[in-house]
Amino acid sequence: MKYLTQKWYLDCQKGHIGHSLKACDEAKERNEKYFQRLYQERMAEYAADYLKQVDEEQLEHKNAQEYANDRYSWRLMELDRLPARIKDDIADIRVAALGYVTKETLERITEFCESSRTHVKAQSQMYWDYYEKIEDSIPKRIRRSLNRQHDAHVKRIGAWKDDYIIETEYGRRDHLFTFKNADIIRDIEKIGCLTWLYEEIYLREGGYEVHVLFDASRFDRLIERKQIVLTDAIIYAEDIEVAITTHELEYHTEFL
Repeated sequence: MKYLTQKWYLDCQKGHIGHSLKACDEAKERNEKYFQRLYQERMAEYAADYLKQVDEEQLEHKNAQEYANDRYSWRLMELDRLPARIKDDIADIRVAALGYVTKETLERITEFCESSRTHVKAQSQMYWDYYEKIEDSIPKRIRRSLNRQHDAHVKRIGAWKDDYIIETEYGRRDHLFTFKNADIIRDIEKIGCLTWLYEEIYLREGGYEVHVLFDASRFDRLIERKQIVLTDAIIYAEDIEVAITTHELEYHTEFL
């Protein structure tokens, strides 16, 4: 990836750290009773959220308590992405994960998030400026299919004879990409279950150079995730064949 890199993606996540945080004077000091009261209140709210959307969440969570624990653990992980100069001023990171920090800390986090979003937007724009120039030179069958892969689960990926195969599923639709006569400039790390995040495509003499960023941690239990695990591939191909089919849901990645 040239623009939508692993660092760029991690910076994307930093831009939302301040979401739902509120200022509270009681967050100035570590107070166990205050934390326990907030914790019980927030866990009850998360459990209620789970019951409202149980049809969507039941494939990933066994019950409301597990869902609530994951939500809390995820917020702890998000706050861990803050720079030390901000994080070290938080009296109790657990209280921050439940939604409360001091006014001064909230202002610093808000400023940091705005700076991260500005950087991410500028980086993205550099790629889209290039893509707009070449878009009409890419067949619709290729560009439309590639543009629909965000958050698609990767079912199969890897070199196959002279080609490179990526098969994805999103909803109940599979896309099978065959990169013809491929030159693998960078191959993925064969870890975890892969989720397609973002792609870049470049015109090269006689073909296309495609960069794809994958999340290798998306299908792990959130409570076990200490960090986001990313990997990416760069593939040159003379052509890209696309086949679209329907399927039954599957949740694994087969590395070829």
